[in-house]
Amino acid sequence: MKLLVSVQNIVECTNAIEGNAAIIDIKNPREGALGACTPKTIKEIVKISHNFNSLCSAAIGDVQYAGNASLAALGAAMCGVDYIKVGLRTESASIAGSIMKEVVREVRNYKNFYGEKIKIVAVGFADWQRANTFPVEELYDIGLAGNCDVLMIDTAIKDGKNLFDFVKEKEISNFAGNFRKRMRKKKKFYNKTKKKNKKIKRFYVS
Repeated sequence: MKLLVSVQNIVECTNAIEGNAAIIDIKNPREGALGACTPKTIKEIVKISHNFNSLCSAAIGDVQYAGNASLAALGAAMCGVDYIKVGLRTESASIAGSIMKEVVREVRNYKNFYGEKIKIVAVGFADWQRANTFPVEELYDIGLAGNCDVLMIDTAIKDGKNLFDFVKEKEISNFAGNFRKRMRKKKKFYNKTKKKNKKIKRFYVS
């Protein structure tokens, strides 16, 4: 298990590292559930975190449009983060899927500080009914369609209520289990297709 601590400035980052945080989560709650910090702040926190071997995630905002989201994600990738978190604040699961596809496409050629692939996190909301967003159970279809690396369920409105005020623990467990099964199937299909394509390529080359 890894400890993730949300921070919005260098002081909070330093305190989190001293507390042995494995992942420094950069976000600005004054701008939304997944509010973004400035590029300057993100770069400063990334530099400090990586000096102490902590990973960094950065929220890019509660987004509704693919253009805004993909541009913000590209900026976060250029700041050197390890994870990019996208708050999907839209009523349409179809639009959310399009947003994630564009985000993944824009950052797929960028690497983190360690030369590894930057992981993309799709965030849905447990309190979707009062936040007027898509039903949270549709998140794993969005994640699969967009080739996301991580799914996250949060609350959109921060008023003291938590995740389990809106979804039961069993529902979360089922959600995670279903997603893992579907990811395994997709990976198995991808590996088969990859092998098949390699054979075809060798056939044509020869």
